[in-house]
Amino acid sequence: MVAAPQDPTRFYAASSEGRFLVSSDRGSEWLARDATYPNATSLAMDQGGSGILYVGSTDGVWRSADDGQSW
Repeated sequence: MVAAPQDPTRFYAASSEGRFLVSSDRGSEWLARDATYPNATSLAMDQGGSGILYVGSTDGVWRSADDGQSW
């Protein structure tokens, strides 16, 4: 799980089942988004506020340039 650097209420999570989750209320509720990566093992976010996320998986590294809307 990572927090958005520009918005302390926004969090992102990736699961080993290929799910990507976003919360805009400090984790009270989560919205699942479709993800194309398998078996996530790590999640990182560009701390410059660009909305770029990286997911490490058993098959490589996946990148999203739009806050996880597409990979």
